[in-house]
Amino acid sequence: MALHCGTHYITDCSSSPFSSLRTNGSSSSTFDRSNSSRSNASSSVLTRDASARDFQAVVELYVIGVLVAFGIVANVVSIVVLKRYRERRDSLFLLQALAVVDCLYLVAAALRYPLRYLLEPGTTADPYVDMQPTVFPLLKTFQVEVVTFPFR
Repeated sequence: MALHCGTHYITDCSSSPFSSLRTNGSSSSTFDRSNSSRSNASSSVLTRDASARDFQAVVELYVIGVLVAFGIVANVVSIVVLKRYRERRDSLFLLQALAVVDCLYLVAAALRYPLRYLLEPGTTADPYVDMQPTVFPLLKTFQVEVVTFPFR
């Protein structure tokens, strides 16, 4: 059984920092009781989980996908319009740089959220999971840059 932890799948729980819970006698009985209570969950909870996953899929695929597409187009238009000014002002340069960093953030967000539903996992590897250790730090880096850029 594979457990999903963020963007990684854990198949061997012995390397987990919580593996000592299963080996300790007192902790394992508590752990086993909590698992048995979870296994007796009603079908309404399972239905709610499925509908929550469906809602998350719709938001990540369609809403974020549309926002990314419109955001990239709007930022490219902003860059083109701000390039037309012949004056060289620091404020125009900062607005152009902000639009570029925002485009980079939107591209990283597209690789993080909608792409999950567009890539098919392969037989040996899942390309989405393989690229997330690189995409997620880039996404957070560009997010910090977009937020802190005007305060430089």
